[in-house]
Amino acid sequence: MSLLLMQIMAVVILLCFAHSMFKTMGLITLEDRLFPRWLLWFMAVPVIGLAFQWLMIPFGLPKSLKAHWPNNEVILAKSDKLFKIGLAYVIVTTAGAFLSALAFIPMLILLVIYWLEMPKLRELIQPCFVQQSTPRSEQAPESSQ
Repeated sequence: MSLLLMQIMAVVILLCFAHSMFKTMGLITLEDRLFPRWLLWFMAVPVIGLAFQWLMIPFGLPKSLKAHWPNNEVILAKSDKLFKIGLAYVIVTTAGAFLSALAFIPMLILLVIYWLEMPKLRELIQPCFVQQSTPRSEQAPESSQ
């Protein structure tokens, strides 16, 4: 019974985490996203979610940020930080899935650190988003007058 409860808690935590990533990824234009935002929800699916975590956490969000703001040094530094934390998280998570539950504590710590970086990042990129990142598909067509 306690194993089932832990699995349910893990799914709920990953859904909340995916929601935070989903909001952050929404600030990046469709053209600059490495993966579609809806793939984030698959991170919470037991077993196959690990593959989506490998795609989205260390690569999806950081590379999309770099593509969207290639000249913003602060955002580039934040995306590098997210890449390193995310890579450490998925390595520990993968090791924990195959070795033991001892990896749970470091995995949770790394997830929380990554998670806490996203609101800071959103706060940082919100002004940039308002000024320069209207998706190309949503921009008003120029009149030919």
